[in-house]
Amino acid sequence: MVADRIPTLLKIINERNPMGLKEPGPEEYEPEALSIVARFTEACIDKQSAESQRVISEIVVRQAFEFWFGMVEPDPAHLELAAELLAAYLAPEQVSRQEVPSGQ
Repeated sequence: MVADRIPTLLKIINERNPMGLKEPGPEEYEPEALSIVARFTEACIDKQSAESQRVISEIVVRQAFEFWFGMVEPDPAHLELAAELLAAYLAPEQVSRQEVPSGQ
């Protein structure tokens, strides 16, 4: 279920603290995590090519932080964060696809 991915993405964002907040609370980035999960889902990111997934994730993450924090300066760390969030979002899909027998 998509909602199950929110705590994982929130944990990653809190650990990375991409906006450099001083002592962010455990749910400081919850609106961003919710936005990112919703946008990944809306984009059917799990059904896109690897290149499209990369581009979409970078755009979604940048736009989420711009929405919640205003203008965000380009930062290579945000690209790394987008890749990490994408991998965490896709992980349940990849596991469930591997568990399905090939004859079904």
